[in-house]
Amino acid sequence: MITSNPYLAFAGAATLLLIVPGPTNALLLAAGAAQSIRQCLPLIAAEFVAYGLAITPLLVFHEALGAWRAVGGAVLKSLALAIILMIALRLWRARPDGIDQPQLVRMQSVFWMTLFNPKALIFAFALFPPVTGVEDLSIKVALFAVLTVLAGMTWVVAGAILSAGSIRSDRIGKAAAIILCFFAIYLTVSVVADAGVMLR
Repeated sequence: MITSNPYLAFAGAATLLLIVPGPTNALLLAAGAAQSIRQCLPLIAAEFVAYGLAITPLLVFHEALGAWRAVGGAVLKSLALAIILMIALRLWRARPDGIDQPQLVRMQSVFWMTLFNPKALIFAFALFPPVTGVEDLSIKVALFAVLTVLAGMTWVVAGAILSAGSIRSDRIGKAAAIILCFFAIYLTVSVVADAGVMLR
């Protein structure tokens, strides 16, 4: 069974979490529709670096965070909410087939969106632990790197396929903006709920 091997279990869970629709994936979908696959490669690199910077300190200080874990999670969600709304507005206001379309999704947007992506909390607190040693961590990081690239490319290619059809890239950008707004609503509810728990 897949659960009998911890690395297969990790790979399966990580793949599911990386591939499901989310803020970063919405950006990659819009990027694939407006930019060439070659132009999108740095975006996937930015996603991996941002995830690494987000997950590493959470993983290292997992136990030390203790009661502050809930506070930190609420802060990260609040920052993610602000970033999501700013990028959603930019995607929505993008000109149809304008000359600025190749820059519709920038590395900075993907980096900051991913850095504060709530998925990082799940990776740091649920998927990576327990880490039993350097070898164990190295294998998980290698698997995570490969899966991040594959999942990112899946969304980029999906955007390219949609754009190659009858759907204009700016409309895909607006669809991505709507997806981001749904996540913004979810994060707002989650932050309010977290605040309610902490104030009890």
